[in-house]
Amino acid sequence: MIQRVQSLWLLAAVAVMAVFCVLPFGSVAGKAIEVASDIFVLVPALVSALLCLVAIFLYRSHGRQKAVIVASMAFAIISEAFALVALLLANLSSLSWTLLLPPAAVVAQIAAWRGVNADQRLLRSYDRLR
Repeated sequence: MIQRVQSLWLLAAVAVMAVFCVLPFGSVAGKAIEVASDIFVLVPALVSALLCLVAIFLYRSHGRQKAVIVASMAFAIISEAFALVALLLANLSSLSWTLLLPPAAVVAQIAAWRGVNADQRLLRSYDRLR
């Protein structure tokens, strides 16, 4: 069972961040604000999704995989913060449910990190048995 669960969590985080990148995250005076129109929101969101994809293939190095997952979480949080700042500076009129997507991606990334941690513990227990 090693690596299956955290790969699914990381794929879920990639999907969630991809959806966040294509949908508007709020509106100002009836005009939707899209992630693609704000480079400060788009770049961290894309980097977060890309780092999750990279983390899937780092299964041979658990330490490096966990570090990449933590970096991906940081970029998702930065993307959310920039989206909120952009809405506050533009005198927002309404928020969108898509602002809940980066925190959902962070939750999936935390679950993946815990899965990698569980794999590390499992491998250590196998080493003790040898």
